[in-house]
Amino acid sequence: MNSRVRRKKDNNKIVSIILLIFLVVGGGFGLFFFIHKNDNSQAREAADAFIQILENKEYKKMEDVLEKQSYTSLGYTSQEVIDKYDHIFNGIHIHNIQASKISFKKINNSEHELSYQLRFTTPLGTLKNVKYQTKIIKTDGQYLVKWAPSLIFPGMEGKDKVAFHDWQAERGEITDHLGNGLAVNEAYKEAGKCESATRYSYRRDTSKTTSKMGKR
Repeated sequence: MNSRVRRKKDNNKIVSIILLIFLVVGGGFGLFFFIHKNDNSQAREAADAFIQILENKEYKKMEDVLEKQSYTSLGYTSQEVIDKYDHIFNGIHIHNIQASKISFKKINNSEHELSYQLRFTTPLGTLKNVKYQTKIIKTDGQYLVKWAPSLIFPGMEGKDKVAFHDWQAERGEITDHLGNGLAVNEAYKEAGKCESATRYSYRRDTSKTTSKMGKR
Protein backbone atom coordinates (compact mmCIF):
# COMPACT_ATOMS: atom_id res chain seq x y z
CA MET A 1 0.00 0.00 0.00
CA ASN A 2 2.84 2.37 0.83
CA SER A 3 4.43 1.70 -2.57
CA ARG A 4 1.11 2.47 -4.27
CA VAL A 5 0.91 5.80 -2.44
CA ARG A 6 4.48 6.66 -3.38
CA ARG A 7 3.80 5.88 -7.05
CA LYS A 8 0.73 8.08 -6.95
CA LYS A 9 2.72 10.95 -5.44
CA ASP A 10 5.44 10.52 -8.06
CA ASN A 11 2.85 10.60 -10.83
CA ASN A 12 1.36 13.76 -9.38
CA LYS A 13 4.81 15.37 -9.33
CA ILE A 14 5.40 14.44 -12.97
CA VAL A 15 2.03 15.88 -13.97
CA SER A 16 2.78 19.04 -12.01
CA ILE A 17 6.17 19.43 -13.69
CA ILE A 18 4.65 18.93 -17.16
CA LEU A 19 1.94 21.46 -16.42
CA LEU A 20 4.55 23.91 -15.16
CA ILE A 21 6.58 23.47 -18.37
CA PHE A 22 3.49 24.11 -20.47
CA LEU A 23 2.70 27.21 -18.45
CA VAL A 24 6.23 28.57 -18.81
CA VAL A 25 6.43 27.84 -22.55
CA GLY A 26 2.91 29.10 -23.18
CA GLY A 27 3.55 32.21 -21.16
CA GLY A 28 6.76 32.84 -23.09
CA PHE A 29 4.97 32.58 -26.43
CA GLY A 30 2.17 34.76 -25.15
CA LEU A 31 4.63 37.41 -23.99
CA PHE A 32 6.45 37.26 -27.35
CA PHE A 33 3.24 37.76 -29.33
CA PHE A 34 2.14 40.56 -27.01
CA ILE A 35 5.44 42.42 -27.44
CA HIS A 36 5.40 41.80 -31.20
CA LYS A 37 1.85 43.09 -31.54
CA ASN A 38 2.60 46.08 -29.31
CA ASP A 39 5.66 46.98 -31.39
CA ASN A 40 3.66 46.88 -34.62
CA SER A 41 0.98 49.03 -33.05
CA GLN A 42 3.46 51.65 -31.85
CA ALA A 43 5.21 51.78 -35.24
CA ARG A 44 1.88 52.27 -37.03
CA GLU A 45 0.93 55.03 -34.60
CA ALA A 46 4.19 56.84 -35.44
CA ALA A 47 3.48 56.51 -39.16
CA ASP A 48 -0.11 57.73 -38.74
CA ALA A 49 1.04 60.73 -36.69
CA PHE A 50 3.56 61.70 -39.39
CA ILE A 51 0.99 61.40 -42.19
CA GLN A 52 -1.51 63.46 -40.20
CA ILE A 53 1.07 66.23 -39.71
CA LEU A 54 1.64 66.35 -43.47
CA GLU A 55 -2.05 66.45 -44.34
CA ASN A 56 -2.88 69.12 -41.75
CA LYS A 57 0.36 71.09 -42.28
CA GLU A 58 1.05 70.99 -38.53
CA TYR A 59 4.80 71.26 -38.98
CA LYS A 60 5.51 72.43 -35.44
CA LYS A 61 4.76 68.86 -34.32
CA MET A 62 7.48 67.40 -36.58
CA GLU A 63 10.05 67.22 -33.79
CA ASP A 64 7.84 64.78 -31.88
CA VAL A 65 7.78 62.17 -34.68
CA LEU A 66 11.19 62.47 -36.40
CA GLU A 67 14.27 60.42 -35.49
CA LYS A 68 16.85 63.01 -34.42
CA GLN A 69 19.95 61.35 -35.85
CA SER A 70 18.37 61.17 -39.32
CA TYR A 71 18.24 64.96 -39.74
CA THR A 72 21.20 66.07 -37.59
CA SER A 73 23.47 63.80 -39.67
CA LEU A 74 22.42 65.87 -42.70
CA GLY A 75 23.25 69.16 -41.00
CA TYR A 76 19.71 70.12 -39.97
CA THR A 77 18.23 71.10 -36.65
CA SER A 78 14.63 70.25 -35.85
CA GLN A 79 13.68 73.93 -36.29
CA GLU A 80 15.34 74.02 -39.71
CA VAL A 81 13.29 71.01 -40.80
CA ILE A 82 10.11 72.68 -39.56
CA ASP A 83 11.01 75.95 -41.31
CA LYS A 84 11.79 74.11 -44.55
CA TYR A 85 8.34 72.52 -44.66
CA ASP A 86 6.71 75.83 -43.72
CA HIS A 87 8.59 77.91 -46.31
CA ILE A 88 7.89 75.45 -49.11
CA PHE A 89 4.33 74.28 -48.47
CA ASN A 90 3.00 77.54 -47.06
CA GLY A 91 5.35 79.86 -48.95
CA ILE A 92 4.18 78.70 -52.37
CA HIS A 93 0.63 77.99 -51.23
CA ILE A 94 0.47 74.22 -51.51
CA HIS A 95 -2.80 72.93 -50.08
CA ASN A 96 -5.37 70.10 -50.20
CA ILE A 97 -2.73 67.57 -49.18
CA GLN A 98 -4.10 64.03 -49.15
CA ALA A 99 -2.27 60.76 -48.47
CA SER A 100 -3.18 57.46 -50.10
CA LYS A 101 -1.84 53.95 -50.74
CA ILE A 102 -0.17 53.89 -47.34
CA SER A 103 1.87 50.69 -47.03
CA PHE A 104 3.49 49.40 -43.86
CA LYS A 105 5.96 46.51 -43.79
CA LYS A 106 8.09 45.10 -40.99
CA ILE A 107 11.81 44.74 -41.78
CA ASN A 108 13.04 43.52 -38.40
CA ASN A 109 12.31 44.05 -34.70
CA SER A 110 13.50 47.67 -34.80
CA GLU A 111 12.62 48.82 -38.34
CA HIS A 112 9.48 49.10 -40.43
CA GLU A 113 9.21 50.36 -44.01
CA LEU A 114 6.65 53.07 -44.74
CA SER A 115 5.56 54.06 -48.24
CA TYR A 116 2.74 56.34 -49.31
CA GLN A 117 1.56 58.69 -52.03
CA LEU A 118 0.55 62.34 -51.74
CA ARG A 119 -1.79 64.42 -53.82
CA PHE A 120 -1.74 68.21 -53.42
CA THR A 121 -2.62 71.43 -55.18
CA THR A 122 0.04 73.96 -56.21
CA PRO A 123 -0.25 77.33 -57.99
CA LEU A 124 0.55 75.40 -61.19
CA GLY A 125 -2.16 72.79 -60.69
CA THR A 126 -2.65 69.50 -58.88
CA LEU A 127 0.14 66.97 -58.44
CA LYS A 128 -1.08 63.38 -58.14
CA ASN A 129 0.46 60.12 -56.98
CA VAL A 130 3.71 61.62 -55.68
CA LYS A 131 5.50 58.61 -54.20
CA TYR A 132 7.40 58.65 -50.90
CA GLN A 133 9.27 56.02 -48.93
CA THR A 134 11.05 56.00 -45.56
CA LYS A 135 11.56 53.89 -42.44
CA ILE A 136 10.08 53.86 -38.96
CA ILE A 137 12.97 53.22 -36.56
CA LYS A 138 12.86 52.16 -32.92
CA THR A 139 15.10 54.49 -30.91
CA ASP A 140 15.33 54.36 -27.11
CA GLY A 141 12.12 52.34 -26.99
CA GLN A 142 10.20 54.79 -29.21
CA TYR A 143 9.29 54.46 -32.88
CA LEU A 144 10.19 57.53 -34.97
CA VAL A 145 10.30 58.49 -38.65
CA LYS A 146 13.67 58.48 -40.41
CA TRP A 147 13.76 61.87 -42.14
CA ALA A 148 15.43 63.00 -45.37
CA PRO A 149 14.80 65.98 -47.72
CA SER A 150 13.24 63.53 -50.20
CA LEU A 151 10.23 63.40 -47.84
CA ILE A 152 9.48 66.98 -48.93
CA PHE A 153 9.74 66.29 -52.65
CA PRO A 154 11.15 63.06 -54.13
CA GLY A 155 14.63 63.66 -55.46
CA MET A 156 15.54 66.38 -53.00
CA GLU A 157 18.75 65.89 -51.05
CA GLY A 158 21.17 67.79 -48.85
CA LYS A 159 20.31 71.48 -48.68
CA ASP A 160 18.23 71.58 -51.87
CA LYS A 161 15.63 74.34 -52.04
CA VAL A 162 12.34 74.65 -53.88
CA ALA A 163 11.76 77.95 -55.68
CA PHE A 164 8.67 79.44 -57.31
CA HIS A 165 9.07 82.33 -59.76
CA ASP A 166 6.94 84.39 -62.15
CA TRP A 167 8.47 85.43 -65.47
CA GLN A 168 7.01 88.00 -67.83
CA ALA A 169 6.46 86.21 -71.12
CA GLU A 170 7.16 87.94 -74.45
CA ARG A 171 6.01 86.65 -77.77
CA GLY A 172 8.55 86.39 -80.56
CA GLU A 173 8.67 89.28 -83.06
CA ILE A 174 8.48 89.06 -86.88
CA THR A 175 10.09 91.61 -89.18
CA ASP A 176 10.46 91.91 -92.94
CA HIS A 177 13.75 91.93 -94.84
CA LEU A 178 14.13 95.65 -94.19
CA GLY A 179 13.67 95.23 -90.42
CA ASN A 180 10.17 96.69 -90.37
CA GLY A 181 7.99 95.11 -87.74
CA LEU A 182 5.24 92.82 -88.94
CA ALA A 183 4.38 91.34 -85.54
CA VAL A 184 6.01 93.17 -82.67
CA ASN A 185 5.47 93.58 -78.93
CA GLU A 186 4.22 97.15 -78.55
CA ALA A 187 1.07 99.17 -77.99
CA TYR A 188 -1.00 99.64 -81.13
CA LYS A 189 -4.17 101.28 -82.29
CA GLU A 190 -7.21 99.49 -83.63
CA ALA A 191 -10.22 100.87 -85.43
CA GLY A 192 -13.45 98.96 -85.85
CA LYS A 193 -16.76 99.59 -87.56
CA CYS A 194 -20.20 98.59 -86.34
CA GLU A 195 -23.28 98.32 -88.53
CA SER A 196 -25.11 101.09 -86.72
CA ALA A 197 -22.28 103.58 -86.34
CA THR A 198 -18.58 104.10 -86.76
CA ARG A 199 -16.42 104.06 -83.67
CA TYR A 200 -12.74 104.05 -82.85
CA SER A 201 -11.12 102.25 -79.97
CA TYR A 202 -7.60 101.95 -78.61
CA ARG A 203 -6.31 98.70 -77.14
CA ARG A 204 -2.98 98.07 -75.46
CA ASP A 205 -1.57 94.60 -75.98
CA THR A 206 -1.10 92.86 -72.61
CA SER A 207 1.56 90.23 -72.20
CA LYS A 208 0.85 87.05 -70.30
CA THR A 209 2.58 85.76 -67.20
CA THR A 210 4.06 82.32 -66.94
CA SER A 211 5.06 80.56 -63.74
CA LYS A 212 7.46 77.78 -62.97
CA MET A 213 8.18 75.83 -59.83
CA GLY A 214 11.27 73.75 -59.44
CA LYS A 215 14.13 72.53 -57.28
CA ARG A 216 17.31 74.51 -57.02
